Amino acid sequence: MKYVLISDGSSDRVLLQIINYTLNSFHNSFFEGEMADFSFLPERIAGIDKKILSAIDLYEPDIIFIHRDSEKELLVIREAEINEQLNKVSENIKLNKQFVKIIPVKMTESWLMFDEMAIKSAAGNPNGRVKLNLPKLSTIENIIDSKSNLEDLLRIASELSGRRLKNMNIRRAIQLIPEYIDDFSPLEKIPSYIHFKNQVQKLIL
Repeated sequence: MKYVLISDGSSDRVLLQIINYTLNSFHNSFFEGEMADFSFLPERIAGIDKKILSAIDLYEPDIIFIHRDSEKELLVIREAEINEQLNKVSENIKLNKQFVKIIPVKMTESWLMFDEMAIKSAAGNPNGRVKLNLPKLSTIENIIDSKSNLEDLLRIASELSGRRLKNMNIRRAIQLIPEYIDDFSPLEKIPSYIHFKNQVQKLIL
């Protein structure tokens, strides 16, 4: 089965590994997925509804994952916003695709802060001895700015200082974290991930 991820920005590519893990946890099949890239189009694509139509045309997916961070809103509010856009699309074409909403609370980075070894490895210091004070999964959705929190964890994990720390490619390090994670099951303690997984379960089973 082929899927495409429509996301807020390129940094959310980290969600692909989480999507693959979740799909394969229900169905031992081959899933081919990628993140929708509209940057090469002559005109900027704005709005979820237009992105959905473009993704269907460009990628011909069986499943479309639509990502929005909840940020300052409740998950249900973001979900309602996406559903509104889906309704707009369905007014123009007959939708024969499967849709899954993926809405981390409050940011995507909150789903990457549970594996200390993965964070150290992504920071280029897998054998580092520094102890990372990772947030408890039961409280992780209360972190207002999980992106900044994760960036700080990566800097600490690197054990770098001075110019080397200043020049550290934090954005690249964040992208690497899921590459070092084999088991995403700890995410099942996070309500927003459970909500996402339940959607996948209904779709697959």
